[in-house]
Amino acid sequence: METSLGDDLQLQRVSGELEFTRAAPLMPERPARKRVLELVAMGEEGVARHLMLEWLNGNQYDENDLETMSLLEAVEGKKKENGEWCRILLEQYPSNVIGLELRLEQTDDGKYTQSSEDTVLKLLQIQPSNEVALSFLTRRAMKFREWHDASEHSEVLLRINSGNRFALLSSARASSALGERDKAADFWERVGAVAEFSDDEIIEASRAIYNARRYSRVIDVLQPECEGNSFSLEMMELLIRAQYSLGLSEECANSSVRILDSEPENSIGLRYLSRSLIQLGRLRESIPIMENHCELEPTTANIWESLIETHLRMDRTDSASKTWARLEAKSRKSLQLFFTAAEVAVKFHWQKEYDSLVESGGRLFPDGNGYIEGLARINLDVGDVSRSWGLLTENGINPSETVLKGTLENILITTSTTEEELDEAVSKKEGLWVAELVTREVFRRAVNRREIRPKRPKCHMISSSLDRGGAERQVALTLRHTADRFSQGSSSFDCALAVHSVEGRAGLGSYMDELGAASERVFRLDEIDLMEPSIAGYEIIQENSDLLGLLGTNTKKKVEQLISHFAEHQPDLIHAWQDETILTASIAAALTGIPRVVGSARSLRPDEKTELHIRKRPYLRNCFRVIFGNEGHYLSTNSEAGRKSYCDWLGLNPKVVGVNRNGVDFQDMEARIGSEDVEQRLREFGISDNEIIVGGVFRLEAGKRPELWLEAFDLARKREPLLRGLLVGGGRMEGSVKEWIKQKGMIDAVHLVGESNDVAAWLIEMDVFLFTSITEGLPNVLIEAQGFGLPVVSTNVGGVSEVVQDGHTGILVSSASAVDLSQAIMKLLESPNLGEMREKSISNARNNFSIRSMVRRTEEMYSRVLFPSRGG
Repeated sequence: METSLGDDLQLQRVSGELEFTRAAPLMPERPARKRVLELVAMGEEGVARHLMLEWLNGNQYDENDLETMSLLEAVEGKKKENGEWCRILLEQYPSNVIGLELRLEQTDDGKYTQSSEDTVLKLLQIQPSNEVALSFLTRRAMKFREWHDASEHSEVLLRINSGNRFALLSSARASSALGERDKAADFWERVGAVAEFSDDEIIEASRAIYNARRYSRVIDVLQPECEGNSFSLEMMELLIRAQYSLGLSEECANSSVRILDSEPENSIGLRYLSRSLIQLGRLRESIPIMENHCELEPTTANIWESLIETHLRMDRTDSASKTWARLEAKSRKSLQLFFTAAEVAVKFHWQKEYDSLVESGGRLFPDGNGYIEGLARINLDVGDVSRSWGLLTENGINPSETVLKGTLENILITTSTTEEELDEAVSKKEGLWVAELVTREVFRRAVNRREIRPKRPKCHMISSSLDRGGAERQVALTLRHTADRFSQGSSSFDCALAVHSVEGRAGLGSYMDELGAASERVFRLDEIDLMEPSIAGYEIIQENSDLLGLLGTNTKKKVEQLISHFAEHQPDLIHAWQDETILTASIAAALTGIPRVVGSARSLRPDEKTELHIRKRPYLRNCFRVIFGNEGHYLSTNSEAGRKSYCDWLGLNPKVVGVNRNGVDFQDMEARIGSEDVEQRLREFGISDNEIIVGGVFRLEAGKRPELWLEAFDLARKREPLLRGLLVGGGRMEGSVKEWIKQKGMIDAVHLVGESNDVAAWLIEMDVFLFTSITEGLPNVLIEAQGFGLPVVSTNVGGVSEVVQDGHTGILVSSASAVDLSQAIMKLLESPNLGEMREKSISNARNNFSIRSMVRRTEEMYSRVLFPSRGG
């Protein structure tokens, strides 16, 4: 095997070559450089050198000859500093581009000495677009993380050669480092088009494309790589995350199982398997996976949080309490476990549990370990500024001397909040939340409101989605009928709807198809490219980026989408539906000068619903107090119970809060009868004409308490074997409901219909309507059921009593007792007045809850808030 020559030997060799050129016979013709390089490419470097040396013998060296010898020398792998032919070339021709390029190429990447700097400058003076010089500058910038410089040099290289793979790679990596996600993904796509990725590049490219939210493309890249039994764990993890992000729950679950077969304790596999099962409605199956994950990573708070939340979604409060008890017991073992438990308690807004934990922690962990500062950080992370501040100051710790200094200073400066305000809130034991401070500062910055159009004012409804829920149905009905009235000239209100997404829950469908011509008045906010400077409202977003940056990522995005929408369409009135949308729409409206905002609360206040409602947004009460304390902002509810609940919560005078009860379009429901073959489905279920059907129409989610429904039905069926159950609706608990049905031995007695566009056809087949919700505003399904002659048995919660006339159109049960509910079912079925109750149900629903009345009240509300001087 040939070994490299030492420096002295190399010099001797070149010297010998020069002597040879003087002694060898004259060669008649100069070898063409193309031929010489072809020989090199064939591996015949020795032949190529021999030809050149023969020519050089007796001939005067010219620049071309020295260039060729320098190229040969470079091919043979000489070190730059020992490239004698190159040295000779540059001594005789100092501005020779090939010689300068060779010198630069043999310099270590990124080693920017004075010599290499001089070489680069000289090359760029001679050729401003010299690729070797620009490549050297790019490599150096990449090495020292000078991302802007790297990006600029790469762009120049790509203007010279759009297929330069090195420049494309550099641009992709620099763009990722600069946070330019879409740009990085675009460059990686171009890299892949030039040549195949290496394994490392596949991972890097997939991660960049994933960060740009091009999940389908990630799957296209990674799916082939992850087939078979041999796969990269890192690639599979990225594939799993992309599948989950696209809502491909079944595929994600299968991929997660594969990765766990290979690595049973893989964190990504455990996390996304449990999440996918939850999305598939298989909550029960997800629990042991999360239990295992909690044991493997006991200090990761979000795993415990997910486990407890899943128990609560299944209405298993006892199981949630037991999980908390396990975590609380672990919290005594180490400070890190204590902080984990504290974080979970804070996130669930469990004041009693938190206080107990802190009391025990104070005894177990000395402050020298950062106990107080750690608690302050946890509270600040969830946005509770005053509690974080109080923990520090009341324990003699100066906030400006802690790691929280920068975060606290940023919040105070950005929201124009003083330390004295925080001290006052702490002394009064009042909460001050980041979202509240942002909302307050937004109204301080609010631009002047625009003048209201005196004729044909624009009214834009705002909803999170159009998925198949009760509130979303009312949104769809309101839009369709107000739009129809406007087009017919019966109304002066030009109404439209903006939604952040059409379908909020993957696989559950939406009301979009039921809007008819009004669907043209729906604006999709998720189609707004917030990175595009040309969008409407871009300057407003940028001017307030410091303030909006304090909000949670999802909330911030929604506010920015609404700012752009409002800036473009300039509505006179915003009608925001449900709590979170009221907050985001009010902030965006204030920054864009919208004259009027109406917020529609659709149930009871959050802390009177399930634990899952208030824990997500504990700051809402304070934010709403700011919003509805400002002129031009109005609150409405859909029930008297809701009005009382919100007024007590916010300290509002009930006289200023309107009530607009839900309306049902019975004519439209009747027109849909027959769109599904209900009779065929009943035959498949094995239900005969002589059997009695107890039905329910609701989402299969915790707040509706499907397990309580099943237990009550089961007890009633034991008294009356002819009872059969029908549940219409889908949801994330569908898998768990199926498991409960199987466990209770009711596979032949209870049937899940799933989502349906022909609800009326199913209601007609039912004999009794059973409703077991934990809390409600004014439930649509109870209006619909009664409208088709169905007497109701329901838990007496929220505004249910405003819909069901107890003893006349149904029976209301005050307790969440399966025994009491089953007895009510039997009492109803055995009542001699059952026929009369059916008639009263129809009259009650159709006379008091018509869609016409609801739309009329809506337009009256619009007129009242837009033109109060007209006495509307």
